[in-house]
Amino acid sequence: MGGESLAIEFTNNPQGVFYPGSMLEGVILLNLDEPLKVRHITVCADGRARNHWSDSESRTVSDGNGGTKSESYSVPYSAEVIYAKGSSLAWHSPAESSYLPTGGHRFPFALQVPANCPPSFESAYGYIRYRIHVEVDRPWRFNKRCQRLFTVSPVFDLNTIPQCAIPMMTSKVEKTGIILFRKGNISLECRLPKQGFVPGEAIVAECTVDNGSSKPVHLAKAKVVQHAHFIAYRHGNGSATFHNGHHSSFRENRSSSRVLVSTEQALQIPPKSKGSFVIKLPIVSTVSSFNCCPITKVEYSFSVSYFTRIHVVYSYQFVND
Repeated sequence: MGGESLAIEFTNNPQGVFYPGSMLEGVILLNLDEPLKVRHITVCADGRARNHWSDSESRTVSDGNGGTKSESYSVPYSAEVIYAKGSSLAWHSPAESSYLPTGGHRFPFALQVPANCPPSFESAYGYIRYRIHVEVDRPWRFNKRCQRLFTVSPVFDLNTIPQCAIPMMTSKVEKTGIILFRKGNISLECRLPKQGFVPGEAIVAECTVDNGSSKPVHLAKAKVVQHAHFIAYRHGNGSATFHNGHHSSFRENRSSSRVLVSTEQALQIPPKSKGSFVIKLPIVSTVSSFNCCPITKVEYSFSVSYFTRIHVVYSYQFVND
């Protein structure tokens, strides 16, 4: 019995990374050890955002002895948005079916990535995925299939987004010590030269500490955190209904956060003195902020924390969505 192998290659971007609105060009590679009877070869595109999780709830049921008992059960929540779905024939037999000869065969295809696609994204609560699926229709045999994921990544020119060039500044005064034994105030100020950053750049924060306390400020920590927000509906039903007499859409929100990069810097700011320093954090490769998907949103925050020898003095964030 002969064998065959089926694969997908992206010809205009071998890494499989495309931006919304761009053309995706590829080729189906079919290698045969012997002639193969084929009706047609179909290429399909699929792109969707899908969120899903379960909640545990309790209810009262009969215990079988005339009484009642409480039991737990799982309730699924889900939501889905389709961004790309379609298929076309990459090749079809001129007759009802015909044999493809032994050897290698190439079947090119092309499609346009929809302009409204959000970036590819993976999380414990959901995902945004895009894939190409190929199926070889073989009469009287199981069809041969393969698929390949591709990444959608928007291209941003921060020069075209005026808000990204606006500097950011925040400040606050923090009291140290407990209520009856105050140790003085620490005034904190942090400035960023702009609001928008891309991977490969570094966030450079200029910080000033006015240490009016009786303790030295000896350490600063900074981090960039990714915040993802998800929406899903009970049993996947997004329509508003009435439940126990109350109007409800059965919508539930979930969020997750993860630290992308962090750093710390030793300081020497004695009591009753001022000090300034610069703290830098590189922007690692990650999905861009987006708010164009109705069920998933991603944003980032940059936070700085200052420490004395006894306790954390203050922590604050710049949030960019």
